[in-house]
Amino acid sequence: MVVGEAGSGPSLNFNLTWEASRILGISLVYRTITLTMPQTFRTASSNSLGVQFKVNFVKNTRQVVPFLQAGFYFTNSNKVNQSKAVSTQYPTQTIPGFEKSYSSSLGISSDFGVEFKLSQPVSLVVQVGLHGADFGSSDDTFAKALNMNTSNPSPNIQYTSPTNFDGAFWIQATGGIKYYVGRGKKKRDF
Repeated sequence: MVVGEAGSGPSLNFNLTWEASRILGISLVYRTITLTMPQTFRTASSNSLGVQFKVNFVKNTRQVVPFLQAGFYFTNSNKVNQSKAVSTQYPTQTIPGFEKSYSSSLGISSDFGVEFKLSQPVSLVVQVGLHGADFGSSDDTFAKALNMNTSNPSPNIQYTSPTNFDGAFWIQATGGIKYYVGRGKKKRDF
């Protein structure tokens, strides 16, 4: 069962970054996202914690700083929700509702962005990139146990229980404010 396909929804990112040099930053990052699929009866959400590596194309003391960053999310707290659905053509056919919370250990991000320095400590940051999360559990026992044949036992009209939940990739655009803390020059950012 693909979770997140063609879905959309809000996402928030929080970064705590140490600028190891004027072109390299290492971040601890928290990401939360909620996806609603076009069918509207299925949603998925993930709260992730990970690390990011940021490489600036110019020194971070410039007025405009373009950058690339890549992230790995090592812990993801996921929730998959499906409301009971009834076929409009065949009212006797239903897909059961369920809700499952579990964790997974794989999430990624890759972004291109630009930082605009507004003052010494404050910058505006915009970025866009490809993100992803594994919405499956380690063994997907729950997916395999779903009983999808609840309304019609006929072998010709059945829903097949999924063997696993597949994750999703999405394009994510983000804008935010950075505030730098240091002694005169940029050292760390939030």
